[in-house]
Amino acid sequence: MERAARSSLDDAVYRKLRVVLERAVARACPPWLASRKEDVVQGALLRLVKKAERRPVDTLPASYVHKIAYSSLVDEIRYQRRRRLDQTDSLESASLGSERLDPESNAVARDLGRAIKACLHALAQTRNLAVSLYLQGSRVPEIARTAGWSQKQADNAVYRGLADMRRCLSGKGVQP
Repeated sequence: MERAARSSLDDAVYRKLRVVLERAVARACPPWLASRKEDVVQGALLRLVKKAERRPVDTLPASYVHKIAYSSLVDEIRYQRRRRLDQTDSLESASLGSERLDPESNAVARDLGRAIKACLHALAQTRNLAVSLYLQGSRVPEIARTAGWSQKQADNAVYRGLADMRRCLSGKGVQP
């Protein structure tokens, strides 16, 4: 990928763009996605190379380059989220780790997982995103940066989303 990017861009421009993209991605990337930073940077570089076919990249405003990095990061977060949901479905059907739990505990754990997933899907989109990131270990400042919200918006989305989750789960008979 890097060779294709370098062939259509001057080396100095390429290096400069790469540094800017690496910084932008590092600033917004949540810790749980740190191992995928390089892939996000590569994706952003490819987008900029495509843009270079129509307009010189060195004339693009810095805000546009940062927006490309951010949108590549959001795409990767969405991809990873879909992938985790798919893995959760396959884990439910395979019931890994069943040798440690008795059949009743396995059934309870599966039911709990299904209830959490159903309640999560029932949330409004912003609350779903906030709660999903929160449950994956992100804190409010990271959620705000990732979603492009103010810290107050992220805090409200997490707080209200978790309250909705509690109500939904207690409606399904699940208590803390």
